[in-house]
Amino acid sequence: KGMNFIGIDYGSKFIGLSWGSDDLGVAVPLESVHNFLSLGCIFRRLNEISLEKGCDAFVLGLPLHMDGTEGKRVQEVREFANKLSDSINKPIFFQDERLSTQATQYLI
Repeated sequence: KGMNFIGIDYGSKFIGLSWGSDDLGVAVPLESVHNFLSLGCIFRRLNEISLEKGCDAFVLGLPLHMDGTEGKRVQEVREFANKLSDSINKPIFFQDERLSTQATQYLI
């Protein structure tokens, strides 16, 4: 059986969520959560979704600079991941987001 995961696109205003499976090899959009909500509310919603979807792990996008260095946004994502890990006991993986927007333009 493949791994099921919740993808998290951490933004300053919204946190985009998707669900994916190794078996399917694709991720599908779920919903966006307002980032102005308390972390407790955000983590409760993530926990609900992870239980509904049988989530084995979380995958967070890392907005690295084009040269591969980490900036302020990456630190925010890592801090969010640390707090998420404290709240929900599931593995967290990071995915390099560089050029992901350009790559999806070719799929449309």
